[in-house]
Order: sequence, then C-alpha cells, then structure tokens
Amino acid sequence: MSLYVELFHGRTTPNQKLEGWGTTGPIFKCDSVSETYATGLRLNLANGNSHDLTYDNCLIFYDGMYYGDIEIHSSSTFKEYRQDNDPVELNARIQKYDDSKAHLPIQGSK
Repeated sequence: MSLYVELFHGRTTPNQKLEGWGTTGPIFKCDSVSETYATGLRLNLANGNSHDLTYDNCLIFYDGMYYGDIEIHSSSTFKEYRQDNDPVELNARIQKYDDSKAHLPIQGSK
C-alpha cells in the first residue's frame, strides 16, 4: 500500500509570519515513513531507496520553502481526499522527490 506525504503551510523563511495558511507544497508517494529523534522524515520506497526531509526550526525544508504541517494519507484516504478537494490541483502537486531540493541553505546565504 502506498502512502502520500503532503506538505503545506509553507513560508520562505523559518521566522516568516504567515497571513492565512501559507503555501501548499508538494505531495510525495512512498511506501513508509519513519522519523528518528525529530531530525526529519525519511520517505522509504519499495525499491529500497529512501529520501530525507530535514527539519529546521521545527519546519520541514524542501525546494526553498519551509513547511509547518504534513499530512500522511493512505491510498484509500487519499482517494477520498481527492474527491473532497480539487483532484487536478492535487495531482499536479504529486512530485517525484528531488534530493537537490531538500538541502538546507547555508546560513547567511539568503
């Protein structure tokens, strides 16, 4: 069974004050999710590969954005979630994980 990991409530810096809900982020498909000592999430794939999403100031960093919330859906709940939301928008957000987008910026580089 696949899982869908959805990132949302995004902002451009960890200390940015949000007006509203922030930016919706990508959705990743994986087979399992694990976390060790609250350092980040590991997305595990059926082929044995895994990908890491790192925390910075309690936020997950990916592709230049810091996300305050994640939601993990099973295949069946994601199907229902699509029915209750815009399926075209949700499908467009499903992305293949890109490791180069998960590296935290160097302090002072922004």
